[in-house]
Amino acid sequence: MLPYSNQLRAIREMLDNPAEGSDPEGYDLLFKLWLENRELTEFSQELLQDAIKYPLLVIELRTRLRELRLKSSITGTYLRDKFEAFATDVENYKAQLSKEAESLVSEIPDHKPDISKDDKKSKVGIPETGSTENPETRSSSFKIWASTLIKVLNKPRIVISSLIAIIIIIWVFYLIPKNGPVTWTISSGVTASYTYPKYLSVQDQNTINVPIVNSDDTAFDGTITLIFEDPGVMAMPVAGQSLSLDLAVPPHGRKTMQFNFSLAEKPPKGKIEFYFQISNPNGIPYKSNEESFLVSPIPYLRSTSAWLFGSAGLGALLIAVLWERLQKSLGLK
Repeated sequence: MLPYSNQLRAIREMLDNPAEGSDPEGYDLLFKLWLENRELTEFSQELLQDAIKYPLLVIELRTRLRELRLKSSITGTYLRDKFEAFATDVENYKAQLSKEAESLVSEIPDHKPDISKDDKKSKVGIPETGSTENPETRSSSFKIWASTLIKVLNKPRIVISSLIAIIIIIWVFYLIPKNGPVTWTISSGVTASYTYPKYLSVQDQNTINVPIVNSDDTAFDGTITLIFEDPGVMAMPVAGQSLSLDLAVPPHGRKTMQFNFSLAEKPPKGKIEFYFQISNPNGIPYKSNEESFLVSPIPYLRSTSAWLFGSAGLGALLIAVLWERLQKSLGLK
């Protein structure tokens, strides 16, 4: 085993599964490893593969090289030249992969052998008529899409811009929309006015807050329960919580009850009807009006969005890309 193998494996795990703050730390360790092993051909080949897998690798290492303070200008020049030679190898390797992929696409046949009507009849599952799709058109369309995808993937900025646009669209349609506020008069002097997400996300934590205001001179106690109208809905509270919470609002006080739950699967009719019910020691149930959630077609939508906009996700990625562009505009690169 090569001396750097264990370190490189650990760094890759950090970059593959970034926890908060681990992405910059991973690149710090990788830069240090490059300084120690830059003369090893095997290491350069390993790092070349990593540069394809992690599009920001070259940017991150170049930034750290510029921040490195060296006593000798000769050493600084040597390291910069060495790194730029590696960056050039990365670009050449990307171009080579692109050419090879395009070559594979070009080898897809444009024509298929003619099949006579008699042959068609002998083929099980191939009707003599009814299909209007032209094999040549299908093959050409595939080649165009494949070629376009290859070119796009070799331009990280286009990928990032497209990803940002998709996320913004998803955010606007499925995460931002809210229903309400819904005003619910529980009893004389006790009210709730709450909003709730328009869309729920399957296999994800969904949250609804119910603030309750007590303007009476006496405390209001009871139990508030979130009830789903359809008993077949696979909704369950998150670990350690419940869909039935004890409620105690002091006189002229306010308390917000929070329900965190997840859906195991998307309901057949695409929406979920629900209501709240409060039971108190007097035995009088207070039931809210029936409302409904829609269900987004994308699972894990909220947790994925939280990660993307966290420090270890898209936020860090955007900062790195914007910093690189700023450097170019200022003539620092």
